[in-house]
Amino acid sequence: VFSRQRVPIPESLLHGIAWIFPERPLTQELSTTLEEGGYLRGADLWHVACALYAMVVPSEAFFLTLDRQQSSVARKLGFRTIELESD
Repeated sequence: VFSRQRVPIPESLLHGIAWIFPERPLTQELSTTLEEGGYLRGADLWHVACALYAMVVPSEAFFLTLDRQQSSVARKLGFRTIELESD
């Protein structure tokens, strides 16, 4: 988003971000997302599945996205979301 908007990325923002490297296939999380959350495609589905893998209790985390469908699915799965306005 920062790159797309041509805004410098604040270094302090990146300190709390880590990559998720699942140690197994995310078959269960992908299925749960599609069955309980709703339809998503490609990377949007993968991102929600990774969030489910990383969070034992989804309600303990925020899922931030500018994509309304992805936000809706994350909310249905128990993640806290914030409605953001996009340009």
